[in-house]
Amino acid sequence: MKVLFLLFMIFLSPIRGESLNIYFSSGIDGNVRSCTCTLVPLAGLSRRLSFLEKKKVLPMKDILIEGGGYLGNKLPQDKFNSLFESFLAMKYHFLGIQTHDLKYLESKSFSKFLMPIVTGNFASKKKSNAVKMADVVLRDGRKIAFTNILGKNGNGIPDDLLTDFDWKSPAESITKISEDSKYDFLILHLEGNEKDLLSLKKIINPSRTLVLFHPDTKVSYQKKAFPGLGTVYAIDESLGNRIYHWNLDTEKLTIQPQKTIDLDVDDLKDHKLIDAIADKYGI
Repeated sequence: MKVLFLLFMIFLSPIRGESLNIYFSSGIDGNVRSCTCTLVPLAGLSRRLSFLEKKKVLPMKDILIEGGGYLGNKLPQDKFNSLFESFLAMKYHFLGIQTHDLKYLESKSFSKFLMPIVTGNFASKKKSNAVKMADVVLRDGRKIAFTNILGKNGNGIPDDLLTDFDWKSPAESITKISEDSKYDFLILHLEGNEKDLLSLKKIINPSRTLVLFHPDTKVSYQKKAFPGLGTVYAIDESLGNRIYHWNLDTEKLTIQPQKTIDLDVDDLKDHKLIDAIADKYGI
């Protein structure tokens, strides 16, 4: 009986010693379909999904994150809808945001799809249901959280947006998220400059945080160790053609070195699922 009881308890216990893959991309700029343009070929979401399937990415195990840069200039509503329906179909876990995306936050399309935008330090004064400070998934018994912070020192937040949104400092927001989410590991995406970045010293736990830094001006490093922050990875979105890949040990909560994947547009085929969504909206 003791042996059976022990086996039963082992079966119920969360499996540890596993690892999960984290895939991060941004800057899709409305490109649902691919474009085999001579000057700048674009994979779009269609060929990106073909790549993820070819790589055998498993949404129930791995983590897919998009870090904003959705639309660039204002696009037709149908293209807006096709973009977010595609993210939903691709089973993305987290959608972050960049400063120029803020103007879309009150759009009904954000609320239409069951994928809240994560923006840790901006709250709509209209109390939109489309925005969350942080979001969490459970993997191997661990709470993996994602948040997205917009710095005020970088490109600057337009005054007209500050009338619609309540802004909190990055440090204040991360402190609140840590208290509320009680996560085991945090993926933090920050758009801004190094002053915004350094404001988080002693606020985050470097050994339990993956810091993705989207600088407002180009920096000379792909990754850099900062005192009090640990290793910081600089993000270059490359029109949605670039995917950053990390492997997280869910037992030790340690991150393996980053891999950068630039999609070979000519080597990939369009995906029927995404093209069907684009056809639905006449894109």
